Amino acid sequence: MQAKWNRPAVAAVLVAAAVIVPATAWYWMGSRAAERESRALVSLAELRVREAAFRQAERLHGRFETILENENRRPFYEYLHRFRESTHSCECAPWIESPLARGPIESILAAHFEIDRRHRLTMPSVPPEDPPAAEPEGSDAAGETAASPEALASACHELPEDARARRELLDRLRRGAGAIVAAVAAERSPAGQSPDAVPASLRLPEPVAARSVSYGEQVATVGSLRWHTIVIDGRPSLVALRIVRASEGSRIQGFLVDDAAIRSVLETEPMPADFRPSRDEPNVIGESLGLEGADWEVAIDAQEILAEARREGQRTRGRFRRTFFGGTGGALLAAIFVVGLVGQSERLVRQRSRFAAAAAHELRTPLAGLRLHGDMLAEDLGDPESRRTYARRIASEADRLGRVVSNVLGYTHLERGAFGVDPVPGDLAEAIRSDVERLRPGLETNGASLEIRIPDGPLPALFDSDALFQILQNLLDNAERYGRGMADRALTVTLSSEDDAALLSIRDRGRGISRRERRRLFRPFRRGRSADSPTGLGLGLTIVRALAEAQGGSVEYAPATGGGSLFTVRLRRA
Repeated sequence: MQAKWNRPAVAAVLVAAAVIVPATAWYWMGSRAAERESRALVSLAELRVREAAFRQAERLHGRFETILENENRRPFYEYLHRFRESTHSCECAPWIESPLARGPIESILAAHFEIDRRHRLTMPSVPPEDPPAAEPEGSDAAGETAASPEALASACHELPEDARARRELLDRLRRGAGAIVAAVAAERSPAGQSPDAVPASLRLPEPVAARSVSYGEQVATVGSLRWHTIVIDGRPSLVALRIVRASEGSRIQGFLVDDAAIRSVLETEPMPADFRPSRDEPNVIGESLGLEGADWEVAIDAQEILAEARREGQRTRGRFRRTFFGGTGGALLAAIFVVGLVGQSERLVRQRSRFAAAAAHELRTPLAGLRLHGDMLAEDLGDPESRRTYARRIASEADRLGRVVSNVLGYTHLERGAFGVDPVPGDLAEAIRSDVERLRPGLETNGASLEIRIPDGPLPALFDSDALFQILQNLLDNAERYGRGMADRALTVTLSSEDDAALLSIRDRGRGISRRERRRLFRPFRRGRSADSPTGLGLGLTIVRALAEAQGGSVEYAPATGGGSLFTVRLRRA
């Protein structure tokens, strides 16, 4: 026996496979691509930050190299506030103010300074206390003296703002003099020894990359400036230091980088940066300046930039998900539509098959009756007294055949939207009386009784007489057929009026209609599902509703009081 396939189920499986498999592959590949794009956005943002940090560090490195080169050529005696002209060796040589007396020429340098053999720090931009009461022990070769912090604080209140700032810087550097000396002394200390562990009184090492410089009768050995990081007042500072050995002893000279000035310049860049010693910090991208002896960097806080890149990556993933689910949803809707079409096609095929079978049965039964009674009349068979009964049977079967043909033609017109209904004003009461009398013989022949409840007098309404007859015929035929087998087979036709509508009601005393069947009561090809339900095409109520609506009315069903069904047709009053 050949298996019978359920075509909608097979179509659903095939369509689901055709949608789910590509959708799964699309989601897997698309999500990976979106994830790669998201990571690429973060990497690109990080690369832009690194490029910005590199460019700024490169410019700053070049500037530091130029400064270091120029300062290495600077004579050691210019680190004093004033000095005697080097071409004269006598005491009568004139005093010359240092080029550094008015402060560093470079805007990113805070100050030049010198620490003598007694670890006293002076700045060429701050003149010595003048006049000194007496040259105290430890004065340098130029007669400079170191003022006490108390004297410095007292003097600062009497100086102009620029001079006061220099005095405060001098005081700060003096607090860090010990760290400076320790840093220089530790240059050639054993590996791993901290500069803080080196005593300040330790003899300074030999100058690095030293050269000899003549100053009057003196010959000094001057080392090259080297970068160092020292902590002054708890804050790291970048300084360049060198050792100078002369006849009066060794000294340390150098300059302090103005990190605040550098930061103010870096903050004006498109990506503001910080200038600081190198260290690892989350979401901060730094580029080392490459300074020998001091690891400083240009650092850019990339937290917001990377966060925006991550948000853009999330938006990219979100766009992909929206596109995916939108496309997949559209494909699923299309798939459901296709399966629905297949199911609808299958349902129509089944309906047509049932319709063909029902139509054949509905046509064969009256045709068989017509042939039987026609043959009996033609051959003069049976009781001669029954000829009138045979004739009525023939008429009844002809009417039944006419109803079948009329319903089929009516449904054909309904599908094509070509109902030829033309409601005109007329007496609805008289039309119903006439139509009921035409239908009464066939109904009573089948064992039904008919009761009419129509008020006296005319009832004007808008209706089409042919459509009204077909409505009444279908409703009474249904009532008669579904009332077969019941003890009470009475049918009641009632006409009443309500506001601007005329109400035509047909009631039977049959089994009624279940709640489940009421939802599809007026659909085509729908009939009762019980085993004892009469045969039929399932088109009568569909045509009744279509004819009623074509006349501007409606039809409703309600369970009748005491059992049975009640159909009410509402038509417009004239």
